[in-house]
Amino acid sequence: MKSYTDIYNYYRDNVYPCAEKEYSWYKKADNLRDAVEKAFLSKDEQGKVHRHQCRVGRYCLALAAKIALEYFDGHYISSFENFHSIYQFVDSVSCKVKGFGELGTYEVALRITKYLGCELQKVYLHADVTIGTCALSFNVKDGDIIPYRRISCTL
Repeated sequence: MKSYTDIYNYYRDNVYPCAEKEYSWYKKADNLRDAVEKAFLSKDEQGKVHRHQCRVGRYCLALAAKIALEYFDGHYISSFENFHSIYQFVDSVSCKVKGFGELGTYEVALRITKYLGCELQKVYLHADVTIGTCALSFNVKDGDIIPYRRISCTL
């Protein structure tokens, strides 16, 4: 790949359709409570744990889902207005479960966000996203949150 446009086109053509297919399963939740549970359990339609969360383990994912649903039922959720509020909720749960790291926190929050149809307005840097951003000559580190301008073309 020789340019940012090449990278974008590759993502649009090869990665985005697969990611959206995966998220379509989480969008099929019956209600928000179900969406939260599905997102934390990190299973696909066949019941297989997502490859990024398989190291966390089914027990820890189930524990996180249980804690999240207790918060949910206890009206801990004041509002899920945007990705950041969802991310904060997920982070408040994940910090109570050993082995549930930044990548899991981000991906669970993203699954809930997709269910709700919220727009992402910032890039949350973690793991390989940080490495890729640094490779594009940005001066960033893990944990940074950077705003982005919407790309004028649609995927």
